Amino acid sequence: MVRGVWFAGFVVTVVGLTFLAVWWQGENKTNAKPLGWLELFSWISGTLGLPVAIIAIVSERRAARKERPPVRVPLGRRRRVSAARVIGEGVPAGRNEAAQPAWHNRDKERGRLMQKLVKEPGDVVVVHGDRGVGKSRLVAEVLKALPEKWRKAHGEAGPEIRRYPAGPDALPLLDSLIADLGKLLGEQAEAREALDLRATSLDRLKAGLEALGTTPVVIVIEQVEHLLDPVGEFHDAELAEALDIIATDASSHRVTVLLVTRVVPRTPIPRTRPASHALRVGPLSSWHFGKYLNEIDKDRRGLKRAVGRHRGRLRGDLRLAELAYQVLDLPEWDARKLGAALRETANVSQFLTGLLLENAGPLGRGVLEALDAFGTPVDAADVCELLQKPPDKVGAALKALADAGIVWRTAAGQYHLPPGSDDWSIDTRPEAERPDAAGRSKFFREAAAQLKTHFVKSPATIADLRYDFAELRAYMRAGRFTWAYDSLQTLDETLRDRWNAAVLLLDQREALRKQPLDEDDAMANENALGDLYASRGDFEQAARAYGNALARAEQQGDLYHRTLIRANLAGAYWWNGNAQHARIYYELVLDDCEKLAREHDGLAMVRLGALEGLANCEHFWGRYDPALELAGKALRRPGDPRYPGTDEAWAFAAGRSAVLTMRMARWNTELGRRKAADELVALAGRKAEESGQEWTRTAYHNGLAEIWLLRGDYEQARIEADKALELALRYGDPTALPRARTVLCAAHLLKGRGDLDEAARQIRALRYRPDGALVVQALRGLVALALGEPDGGRDASQIFEDLRDETARRLRDDPQDVTALDYQGFALCGLLLNTDAPLKDAVGAFEQARARTTLPTPNLDTHFRRLLERLDRCASRPGRLRPVIEILSAAQPLV
Repeated sequence: MVRGVWFAGFVVTVVGLTFLAVWWQGENKTNAKPLGWLELFSWISGTLGLPVAIIAIVSERRAARKERPPVRVPLGRRRRVSAARVIGEGVPAGRNEAAQPAWHNRDKERGRLMQKLVKEPGDVVVVHGDRGVGKSRLVAEVLKALPEKWRKAHGEAGPEIRRYPAGPDALPLLDSLIADLGKLLGEQAEAREALDLRATSLDRLKAGLEALGTTPVVIVIEQVEHLLDPVGEFHDAELAEALDIIATDASSHRVTVLLVTRVVPRTPIPRTRPASHALRVGPLSSWHFGKYLNEIDKDRRGLKRAVGRHRGRLRGDLRLAELAYQVLDLPEWDARKLGAALRETANVSQFLTGLLLENAGPLGRGVLEALDAFGTPVDAADVCELLQKPPDKVGAALKALADAGIVWRTAAGQYHLPPGSDDWSIDTRPEAERPDAAGRSKFFREAAAQLKTHFVKSPATIADLRYDFAELRAYMRAGRFTWAYDSLQTLDETLRDRWNAAVLLLDQREALRKQPLDEDDAMANENALGDLYASRGDFEQAARAYGNALARAEQQGDLYHRTLIRANLAGAYWWNGNAQHARIYYELVLDDCEKLAREHDGLAMVRLGALEGLANCEHFWGRYDPALELAGKALRRPGDPRYPGTDEAWAFAAGRSAVLTMRMARWNTELGRRKAADELVALAGRKAEESGQEWTRTAYHNGLAEIWLLRGDYEQARIEADKALELALRYGDPTALPRARTVLCAAHLLKGRGDLDEAARQIRALRYRPDGALVVQALRGLVALALGEPDGGRDASQIFEDLRDETARRLRDDPQDVTALDYQGFALCGLLLNTDAPLKDAVGAFEQARARTTLPTPNLDTHFRRLLERLDRCASRPGRLRPVIEILSAAQPLV
């Protein structure tokens, strides 16, 4: 019986009826022919390592496609580009810092930031504001004055400062931060050794923070908005975890991280005083804006007279004021003429950049257009190659543009346009000078070809893929959407295989769904979008994408693909906590597999997954004997002579067998069968190692953590869950993360002298996930009650009310849902804890759950009893929950 969702192989997600209605509607249409939905099926089953994806099916169909027409590929060897060129010390140089104009009206922001760095070091601070308001400039000025302020306050040398540009392609990963911390340790050989030998990145980070001790360090990450997904969460879960550790362990170190961003991240969110960790930089006032214009206008060209009245039209963007100053240096333009023109123009940015482009001369304009086409920092030689111009002239043009601040030069000597420079494109030329469609497409294709020469053969970090991302954008802009899709698929494979970070392509896939693609590519793209949205728990968007894929597939319906879609429908229902519909579709899948076995041996993998799904459904209802029997059948499937002998099929079987064996070990642990469980754990460990897939290792450690939790060994549970969490963060496993965090939270709550703050940190890291997991709600309520403080603006009673309502909804849908019965009882205990109301409904819920379970589950009962005892310790009158606890005390633990 699954009474704790962490004891399932996944976290049940709850979404509305709209999603389910879409699935029903899709199935009921005639002539449906779903193509390659096994990827979703594998993911929902917990696969994540080697999904049998639509990509593989489509690639077979596209094998006959004509090769791309040849493009001029510049000469030059393929180079290994170090991530240090993209992430490391130093932000884009731009103009010399000493030449920046004086700062006005920032005393308040500057004072707050300086106060934080000097008086309260050791934290994560978010500096946010609109584009161009001067966030980076504010940070630069504060850091320039920091050493002297620090010396006066502390009588010692100021902090070490490390800066990371985090543009669209330069993603600063945790290992880069750790490497810099290692450099700061200098001759501390023992501490350096700790950083080198710790097994996990997060352990190495903690070791680095501990070794640094009172050494002050400031880490600046620019353009953080590029590290966030559309809802403001970090793409890199491991980086988010590292920032959370730095923020919550602030009392033990003096490392401060400044996040400079247009979008405020939803994480890390400190448990207390959140307002003190965010600094908003707003536009300058009219008077100070005028003062700023005078500071820019060293030659007194009348900039204030021309621009001062148009502060609102510039939207507070100081960079536009600087471009206006460059316009006043052009022939035939003075303050009066510029002011009149600004009054009439609708788009100030486009107007100013257009003027500068017109007067930059053919070479200057070509350089800007080339940098726009590349879309990532490149060498001067790349610009020469694309424009076919002499190096000396291109170099001189780049230097002049960099000196004027129109182009930025990185610490590594590469050139790129400043963030937000959207108006330097070839498309902004005067209409008479623009190339025709063929010429425009050729320009971007040749930029893509040049970028390809920089591809990293064996990327060490995601930052090494910045040229791959840039090539994809160039093909999109060239209007070669089939080529763009090919590039995207190659990039997708790398991101999935090495980092499980295909979500980084969400925006690109969304852009491609609006473009003309052939039917196979369009279908594959919709399926992949569904996979990405489902992995984030956004089932409304996932349903829309899968519905689009299904609509395209319907034109070619056949039984084979109908079987695949039914498998995924079953998985979707199961993921949504609807075991009844899941079972119906799993049984239909098995029927179809039997009919098609001779024609499609690839369905043997689907049959394996369907048997596993049925086993999960039986366990969901507390029917242990049929659950174990079906799981055994699934494990025997790879030994069937009809099971395919392909590498993909055996890799699939290896992964599923490891996970299912571990699940059976957990089920036997719930039943108190220690010997059988130990034998299965040993077998699962061997299978996980043999599979060679990281997600199976993650599932193994998660399963072992859950077993130790059931047995009451909370220290061993914590050790194994830490391993699972590290792997889940590193490989972006959305299924494993909640499992590991819930075990860690429960272990800290139940362990004698446990760390309540750490329990809170782990469970609150899940607060913004759309998952409706009952265990997460239960632990959030318990932690809020134990701490005596709200969680995400909701107090413990509100959280328990949400849990009660959700369990009631689930029981209306499926009266056999024993998990919902247990958590309904727990919710009622939380709500009635400090009242005199009778506990009969809570007692009844726990009694019903036990009555509907076919076999005694002593270890599971004991675990719930311990949770209730922990809840009872929060009561104003300890012993309040004794009548409920006695229901679970009848079963003695069999560890």
